[in-house]
Amino acid sequence: MQTVTDTLEYKYILQLPRDKEVLDYIFDQLTKESKQDWSALLEELFQMHRSSTGFNPQLISKGRFRRLKAAEFRLILAEINTELQALMNSTKYLNFLKKRFGNDQLKNRFQKLITQLELGVTDISLREEFIQIKTDLFLIGEHEMLLQLYKNAYRLIEVQFSEQLDSYLHELMDIQHRVQINTEHMVCGFKTASLLHKAHLGMFDQNDAVNLYDDLCKLLIRHKNVRSKYETLVNILEVSSLLENRSHYMEPYINFTAENFEEILIAVPEKSTEIHVNLAKYLTEEPLPVRLTHLNKAIQSAKDNNNLVELINFKIIHAELACDSGSIDAALELLDEGFFLSLQSEDNEEAVSARVKVLMTKMYILTYLHFAQKDSLALKAMTKTLKQIEKESALRLDHALLVNECKGFLLLAHNDFEEARQLFSRSAKARENNSYPFQYYISNYFQELLRKKPSVEALKEIVDKLLILNETFYSSICVSMLESVGKKVLSQQNQTT
Repeated sequence: MQTVTDTLEYKYILQLPRDKEVLDYIFDQLTKESKQDWSALLEELFQMHRSSTGFNPQLISKGRFRRLKAAEFRLILAEINTELQALMNSTKYLNFLKKRFGNDQLKNRFQKLITQLELGVTDISLREEFIQIKTDLFLIGEHEMLLQLYKNAYRLIEVQFSEQLDSYLHELMDIQHRVQINTEHMVCGFKTASLLHKAHLGMFDQNDAVNLYDDLCKLLIRHKNVRSKYETLVNILEVSSLLENRSHYMEPYINFTAENFEEILIAVPEKSTEIHVNLAKYLTEEPLPVRLTHLNKAIQSAKDNNNLVELINFKIIHAELACDSGSIDAALELLDEGFFLSLQSEDNEEAVSARVKVLMTKMYILTYLHFAQKDSLALKAMTKTLKQIEKESALRLDHALLVNECKGFLLLAHNDFEEARQLFSRSAKARENNSYPFQYYISNYFQELLRKKPSVEALKEIVDKLLILNETFYSSICVSMLESVGKKVLSQQNQTT
């Protein structure tokens, strides 16, 4: 008789399917991937599994493998069980099973068995079918159907498997746990989608984002399914990209993604764009060519899908990366290309939002060029950019705040400090609980700078906060822009004094 300990220790061996084609696939994968030569032992193990009703893997040691000591044999079985766990939780194995059985065929068998169980049938004729359907459902991750099966098969289990009730109890508890995790995974997925939509509209709350981030991190630890685990990992990257101290929250997850992105892409290929974009934007310690490689893969995907809005946003990211490497002219050219693309796209909310972001990114660069590089053409380009962004920003509060800031930059360029201060003060107040901290820091910097008696220490503290964010573009060229404007304004204030 198998004990509960045996069941837990050899859980994946005991869950082997009886289907010959599936067992052959598992045998091929284990012998191909494993560092050990287990072919003879696996042949014996699988043969016993096919032919025995009370399958106990330890009995093999009493046959062909009696030369092995009991402790040594248990260790080998434990290693095989671990290899099986990795294989049976892999996406490629799940895909193989779905091709092999087909969901419709399995669901028809499942429904037929449920009908018989509801009629109260508990005789031995259902025993093998129950075991096989239970195994197949578990292998393809249909835990909700498994829970329904156990609910209807209570009397069958009590009659036909009376000596294994403890084992079935542990299985049931495991299934219930997996269903709970699946439900939490679904809820967190919806919450992530909702949060990202609000972020797109510029109206989400940082506290909500932090709470969701915490929930996702806890869920990641609990996941047993590889696909679900990597879906949650991508959601963590997306949510942490919105948080005030983004690098602190994201660092361990972005580093893991960078090291394992090929494996992750196999598990969740539909998330490839999100993965490559996050790696391009936030692998700040990596050389530019590495980051551009990831961005180019995302760009190719957007081209394949004819997604103009994504292409516009990727132009912005590329421009930000170019600025960080000192290629200002290239960045401006990329932004012009993005603006031209935005005019070709449908005039919907997403396209307008992308167009406004193009223009605002350009305004930051032009302000930097005017104040830091003394570029004589930048002021004229700033005036043109303001007119373009005013045209696009009539309907949304967050866009109206950007217009205020663009006007403020032009007023600073014309030495109208008082009116600029009023505009930046309004923006800073509106952005106190804003989604994007770097925008608040920029407005707050100018609000402080344009006081009658600005605090140099307070200005330095704001710049330090932007640097700590370690954001592409905002922690580099925007910091240079703030410092160059600050230098001019403080110099003029000192002269006036």
